[in-house]
Amino acid sequence: MLAAMLGLGLVCSTGLAQAQAAREARAGQEARAARARPAWRPCDQGRLTCARVSVALDPTGRVPGRVSLFVERYAIAEHPTGTIVALAGGPGQSGVDLFARFRSDFQAVLGTRALVMFDERGIGRSGQLDCRIPAGEDLGGRRITGCAAMLGARAAFYSTDDTAADIEAIRRDLKLGRIDLYGVSYGTFPATQYARRYPGGLAHLVLDSTLPADGDVDVNVSSFTSIRRQLATICTVACPGLDPLGDLQRLLSRLPAATPRHAGLALSRGEAGRLLLNALEAADLDPFIRASIPAALRLGAAGDTSAIVRLGDLAVASEQAEAAVGATRPAQARAPSTVAVDAEPIATRCEDERFVWSPHDSLAVRRAKVRLEEARLSPAGVAPFTPGVAIAGAVIADCERWPDAGDAPAREAGPLPGVPTLILSGENDVRTSLEQAEALAHEIPGAKVLGVPNVGHAVLADDHSDCAKRGVAAFLTGATVLPCAGSPPPPVDPPAPASIAGLAPAAPLTGEPGEILAASVLSLRHEVGLVAPYLRQGLALAGTAGGGLVDGRRGVLLHGISYVRPVGLTGTLKPGRGYATGQLRVTVSGRAYGTLRLAASGTITGRLAGRTFRLPAATRQAIDTAHGLDFAGDLG
Repeated sequence: MLAAMLGLGLVCSTGLAQAQAAREARAGQEARAARARPAWRPCDQGRLTCARVSVALDPTGRVPGRVSLFVERYAIAEHPTGTIVALAGGPGQSGVDLFARFRSDFQAVLGTRALVMFDERGIGRSGQLDCRIPAGEDLGGRRITGCAAMLGARAAFYSTDDTAADIEAIRRDLKLGRIDLYGVSYGTFPATQYARRYPGGLAHLVLDSTLPADGDVDVNVSSFTSIRRQLATICTVACPGLDPLGDLQRLLSRLPAATPRHAGLALSRGEAGRLLLNALEAADLDPFIRASIPAALRLGAAGDTSAIVRLGDLAVASEQAEAAVGATRPAQARAPSTVAVDAEPIATRCEDERFVWSPHDSLAVRRAKVRLEEARLSPAGVAPFTPGVAIAGAVIADCERWPDAGDAPAREAGPLPGVPTLILSGENDVRTSLEQAEALAHEIPGAKVLGVPNVGHAVLADDHSDCAKRGVAAFLTGATVLPCAGSPPPPVDPPAPASIAGLAPAAPLTGEPGEILAASVLSLRHEVGLVAPYLRQGLALAGTAGGGLVDGRRGVLLHGISYVRPVGLTGTLKPGRGYATGQLRVTVSGRAYGTLRLAASGTITGRLAGRTFRLPAATRQAIDTAHGLDFAGDLG
């Protein structure tokens, strides 16, 4: 018995010793990695070099682990006189994936400066942060709690404050000297946090489409100010006679508070508000959605909400496409029973913001406090939307289930330093408004705002006049930053004809068959051709005047899709090198009216009301030109 006990003790003590030795070995490896000076190495055949910078996961050391940050650098000169460190948006966008775009944005100053970008911790090559949840689970609330549980203690170390410290580690370890720091959208938040914490490391600060210095707020009232300003002016030149702001007010005021049962596409006031708010935010990056808003609001104010549903569908499709730009996609699930979720954006946003609840509050208490916050919102501040719609579209709605989200995030406080600062703001920006940029400029001594007319979010990328690029180059080189005249006003899609009686018959047909053919041509253009850039398998879009389409494996499936009531198109279209091809059934008020056969050349043949016809591509293009936008599409 004693021998057995001694043997057990020997095993236990040996195991403990081995575990301690392993821990010490790992600690030694981490210390050596931390001490090892990173070095630039060639990573392509040109002027691009790469390095890795090792940083602690938890600066205090209480949670073990390190993160290896992947950094890229582009330099034309052998010994550049300065370095631009550029921060992508999101949170969650990969700086490395966006390197080529940013290099183009700063081309004017890269003769003497180097450009450095990196994947922030938890993104792409800097330790992609994924969590897996059961397939079929709600990707809303359950995703939040599931990811937090899987990350455990690590979840607290992907905040903006951590990114600011990582920027300093990169600057210090790679000997970059004082840097010119550029951030766009979310990237402006770590940029201002860095300025507060490490002002001595900065030569210049450029903020493009900036968040407030304290990050997102529960409800950004300045966004609603921007919406009202833009809707009041969007039709001054482009669509005289329309009143988008008045139409929005009339639309929301006439809708019921709750959706009637069995109402088809009928919307409640709150549902329409959420769809439209999402579309208006998407419109500051998406010119087609922006162009579609006045006509959709006019239809909605007249009682037809199909176009509002379509706007909401387009906004979702646009957001999916935007999220895919510069975002390293999660690995495919190893088993069909699970799906991979990119957890870094969730962790960052929910750790960053200051919410109305405390971390120890239950979900029920958190929701009660959100309702109180909603009641405190000024209806005039978020008009013509309701406080409920405003709250539903805010960060607060995403993070109520994140365990550590609360009222005291880790964040640098205090005034912003008087670092030379240029703030770029698109006057059509909703999510980070011009009003918000001007408010931030008052917090930074000497800061200058360069407002760019007719430009939305992400100014350097969206400003096709290049005035913003010239302004940044002037600012960084000490020259005068000149005001921007901006690009011409973006086009606006005119409202659809109220009925086929408003259309000229499409030759060679006359009378009603010719009007039906003209309406069919316009449906093909507006409901299929113009939305082609959004199409991806499984996507469903409502039609302007009814019906819808689904992008399926065999082609684009149309189900009574309509641009001009009462004409609908049903069938399957297959994209090709030219126009889409296929055969479609034409209905009028749900009754069969004839068929269309579409050729890749653009020619349409068929039979309507018993009359055969052949519509040449040139005639089809003339109908399109007379009734809408000149947006390029892959289908038509």
